Amino acid sequence: MTPAARRPAVPRVIAVTWALSALLGGIAVGVAAAQPEPQPRTLSPRTVARYLAEIAPAGRNDVRVNGIYGSGHAGAWQFVAHVTWRTADGAIDGGVTNLPILAGEPPWTSPVDPSAFPHEHEIGWTLDQVADVFKRAETDDDLAMAELEVTAVRDSLIACHADRADQIGHCDERDRDGDRLRQFDSRLVDDPLGQAMAVQRM
Repeated sequence: MTPAARRPAVPRVIAVTWALSALLGGIAVGVAAAQPEPQPRTLSPRTVARYLAEIAPAGRNDVRVNGIYGSGHAGAWQFVAHVTWRTADGAIDGGVTNLPILAGEPPWTSPVDPSAFPHEHEIGWTLDQVADVFKRAETDDDLAMAELEVTAVRDSLIACHADRADQIGHCDERDRDGDRLRQFDSRLVDDPLGQAMAVQRM
């Protein structure tokens, strides 16, 4: 008997982060509609680190990224991410963001227990690492996804791309130094209501 295909489990911190940011993001859309039109900027895997650098509150430093999930449709990207940072008094804080909805805005409260922030911060990727490795991700296609998982199980970025949904996509996995760990193929599915987590590999 051949087992049915099963999609890889999305890390809990990213799944909970997405659920929270999607809920609150609906509020932000209404607020953002009343704001002046911002200067055009392109959000993509190559620029996401720059956007993340802008979300932590003033006075923060040493921003670390604990997880990112992004979906791209013909070059239009959405991301959900969890970040931690060091405050002016040396404490570690954290929060979640949903891009581009919250671009330039402070992150919302993290679903992660604050007691876990020091550990999350210690193992998190720096913004320079995110910028370097995400720039190497092969995502130039009509359908693409990028998933950074930073856990005891996996510490890498997986990026996949395909011409369209329900097609076999080409995937690439890289570690925080940018070294390729493996290349593989995986079928990509697309949930129109999934926002940042719309595109997933099976």
